[in-house]
Amino acid sequence: MGIPSRGTVARGVAPGRLVAVAGKGGELVLWRLSDGTIEWRIPARSEEGQAARIAVSGDGRRIALLAFTNVDTAIRVFEVHRRRALTRLTLPGTDWHDIALNGDGTRLFISHEANGLFATAVDAPGTPEPFGASAAGCTGRIEWRAEKQMLACSTQEGIRHVRADGTDGPVLTTPEVSDRWIAAGSVTGGITAAIGSGHLLLWR
Repeated sequence: MGIPSRGTVARGVAPGRLVAVAGKGGELVLWRLSDGTIEWRIPARSEEGQAARIAVSGDGRRIALLAFTNVDTAIRVFEVHRRRALTRLTLPGTDWHDIALNGDGTRLFISHEANGLFATAVDAPGTPEPFGASAAGCTGRIEWRAEKQMLACSTQEGIRHVRADGTDGPVLTTPEVSDRWIAAGSVTGGITAAIGSGHLLLWR
């Protein structure tokens, strides 16, 4: 199937019926994988910059979109089934690196390239606050691992996990150093993979 798109970032939506594609001006389109038609389209906004990251809650009900302008970072969260916008955060600067939603989409996690991991509630958002005992080290890509109920965050040394209560989980270390590890996990949680600096790493 070929889907015509000007998007720059994409993400599958659980349980696998839709794919979310975002691009210039924060435009977000949900495509049906059954026939390549549009389920829902959120138009571009003149005040939004280029979409850089998409996060989807573990249940597929909520989607978060991170986009940059010249001076700040905008994060919007949408509810898929009701087709409505839930919240919008404007954060100073463009050093915010990645976003993730927890299993039911009630909590938003944000990584900062210098200051580490932050979190805020989605339904009653406030100023994001540092999250986790080792929050300062989570400066790269982040991913909610639904099967483990933990957040995986990339560090230079490998993959660090943070539990839902903010305590430290397992640390997967490697002799290879990378500033931009990108991690993923199997559906059952039995295998974790990471790629960066020309290396593919697997943990069981």
